[in-house]
Amino acid sequence: MAFRLTYRRQCRYNTKSNKSLGQNGVPGFRFPNLWELRQRVVKTPGGQAVYQAVKKKAKGPHCTWARFPYKRLKKREKRVNRAYGGSRFQAAQLSKCQSWGVLAEKLSQAKEKEGGRWKEERQEVKSIGHCASLNPEDVRDEKVKAGGFGMRMVAELMDDECLLTMEAMVSEFVEIALLDSALNAADDDRFGTSRNEHGFGHPEDQREERRKHLLYFASVTKCRAMARSLRRPGTLPLTLALVALALYSAPSFVPNAAPTLRGSPRPQRIVRYADPEEVTALAKLEQDIEAKIEEADKAEDNSRKSELARLLVLTRTSAAATAWQMTKELKTEVGTSVAAAISEFVGKEDYNIEDVATKVEEKVTSAVKKLDNVYLTADAAKAAPEGSSPIILSQVVKPVAGQIKEGAKEAALAFTGKEEYKFGDISKEAAARAKVAVATLLGKEEYQFGDVTKAAVNKAMDKIADFTGKDSYKFGDITKTLLRKTLDYLEKDD
Repeated sequence: MAFRLTYRRQCRYNTKSNKSLGQNGVPGFRFPNLWELRQRVVKTPGGQAVYQAVKKKAKGPHCTWARFPYKRLKKREKRVNRAYGGSRFQAAQLSKCQSWGVLAEKLSQAKEKEGGRWKEERQEVKSIGHCASLNPEDVRDEKVKAGGFGMRMVAELMDDECLLTMEAMVSEFVEIALLDSALNAADDDRFGTSRNEHGFGHPEDQREERRKHLLYFASVTKCRAMARSLRRPGTLPLTLALVALALYSAPSFVPNAAPTLRGSPRPQRIVRYADPEEVTALAKLEQDIEAKIEEADKAEDNSRKSELARLLVLTRTSAAATAWQMTKELKTEVGTSVAAAISEFVGKEDYNIEDVATKVEEKVTSAVKKLDNVYLTADAAKAAPEGSSPIILSQVVKPVAGQIKEGAKEAALAFTGKEEYKFGDISKEAAARAKVAVATLLGKEEYQFGDVTKAAVNKAMDKIADFTGKDSYKFGDITKTLLRKTLDYLEKDD
């Protein structure tokens, strides 16, 4: 009633007239802005003029993202806060606001950076068919989910080689996902469970919209003109397979599909499947051999040092033999059995280096046979249940044995028992010989840890038809023929 009487006519008692309350400086009626007036005069239904106090503009800290000032404390609230913390309470509130604002600013800058990058790089892909037709507004209207949406995008971009690598995509997802997680955690820390009651923080619908934009910027804008570096005919199917794998596994770390990620701003380790994992047994064996070499060096036993150095070459070479295994279980079994076979020769003073390769083959065969879904031949693997991943014994054991034989050749050439090496020189020479053995297998002049899978596939995939034995490529053909082709190249190298 007081509002209606106030604006029925201009009141001479008001500190500001009704006409001065126009929107954007234009006189006219509108709802009063509580930050403009200190007090105003209103009339009661009985005609009495009374003063009505108006809230003053808050002078507390402002948060950049929420754009809401801190709630101004009443006298009673101030008295309570002084009793429970005083100035320290105010300092803590200010610290939370500032840290929350910094995180929000980083996210805003990341989104602006991605948006600008999209505009610049879209000019470069005009000649690549479907890529030039991608429109951010059209993409936002779609269901932004990693599964069907991502697979449909891959299907559209398949013909034009507008691809993204799995490593770049995963790193982008992780960076923005963790940043969004930190913002959500800061929301909870600052406003608590009652933030929506007071009008502060991000409601759930706003959070959901923000996650959709994050997913859009992390995936679609990364789909750019990488075809200039991936023009080789043999790279397209493998890259498509990696893209599909990344998009399929995306829900495990995208905030939209993993609510548990929001609960903790602590960075979580994301597994990069392109990097081979180090087997614990092999790492321990390498340390044991180096310790024994150091003991032999102090005793000036050159013959003993040469024998141990050969085993060190085989141990480091076997890391490459386990790197390309398809599953973690298979990788662990192969690495552990190889380490057990080599360790039997550590205590021997006189042995034939070729016997080590034979022992490794026996150990690996025995270990892999114990695994589930193992078949002796490819014909027997046809009887495997549909959807399972059968393991063909020969395709696992023979490449591993071939790798060890290649390392044995390099070890015999490097350490004949006639040279005199110091401890540091032995370690360097063993590492160099192991790299030469792997490079010989892969057909490369230089080798770096992690190149086993990529180089072996590139060597086998000069042409898609030659690699798969089919005129057309289907998803899954690479998995079925990768080990078979790798085995063929191993036999050629021997």
